[in-house]
Amino acid sequence: MTSQSYPIPKSNPNAQMSITFFLMWLVNALVIALANVVFPNNIVLGTMSLSYYMALLLSSGVLAWVATLVLPLFTEIEMRKQMVLTPQHWMLGYLIINVVSLWVLARFAEAIGLGISSWVYVLGMAAVLDFVQGMVMMAYGEAQKKK
Repeated sequence: MTSQSYPIPKSNPNAQMSITFFLMWLVNALVIALANVVFPNNIVLGTMSLSYYMALLLSSGVLAWVATLVLPLFTEIEMRKQMVLTPQHWMLGYLIINVVSLWVLARFAEAIGLGISSWVYVLGMAAVLDFVQGMVMMAYGEAQKKK
């Protein structure tokens, strides 16, 4: 059997995506739970068949999955436009993604367990999610640079 030699990669993009997913999941869960506490009549978690915690895990997990799934799209935009996206570009993109994701999740409230009473609350929660997700991801990026 011949031995092959190849350069050992300096970082593992699969691990980076996994960490990004779990960070997003945690942030989403905290923001959704806080939104439910502050606006209990407008942002509801749980159904007759889904408990509060199961709805929280499921809805925040789906949001994290969507947010992680679209990360390569931003890289593709950078490559096609031959430019580096600024934090403002990222924040605007994720605001749109969060609004659409929350709106779609709220339309499937019976299955996912997240009910939102109005588009105003969707927009507000998306803005808060956008800000907190951005801060956490920038902090994670800075921590990665220091390694």
